[in-house]
Amino acid sequence: MSVVRPVTLVTGAAGGIGAALARRLAAGHDLILSGRNVGALEALCAEVGGAALVLDLTRPESFADALAGVARVSNVVHNAGVVELGAVAEQGHGVWSHTLAVNVVAPAELTRLLLPRVRAERGSVVFVNSGAGLRANAGWGSYAASKFGLKALADALREEEAGAGVRVSSVYPGRTAT
Repeated sequence: MSVVRPVTLVTGAAGGIGAALARRLAAGHDLILSGRNVGALEALCAEVGGAALVLDLTRPESFADALAGVARVSNVVHNAGVVELGAVAEQGHGVWSHTLAVNVVAPAELTRLLLPRVRAERGSVVFVNSGAGLRANAGWGSYAASKFGLKALADALREEEAGAGVRVSSVYPGRTAT
């Protein structure tokens, strides 16, 4: 009898926490790894045996086509994120739009599109948040707002999907040397 391994999609897998997660998960999961540094992503896929998935997190309208060939997804780890620090008085619309798009809108749309597959597997959605998702400090306004939004997304999803057997978790790492 063969064992069916979970299929886990990790965003932001090309470096830092995402690459470390991929290495840890490789022994027991089939991996779909997404990241913006294609060279680093391909090298990691060669190392851990995962499949690369190129997504532009600023263009969620492109996700459906990118995911068309993905049959199974048991777990989604939303690890990708961007940060540009600065005072609210100094950060314009572009910084806010980009930060919110990558850190909140992209995970929401990716989750929406993958949810039927995750439900079928009774899988998990994990949001790698930040300590800034619990407390905002001066100079961290746009980033903290996006991470508070990510917390709200996770909290709502957790309540909505509890009856479907989907587990939703958030982790809040502090500063990490990536």
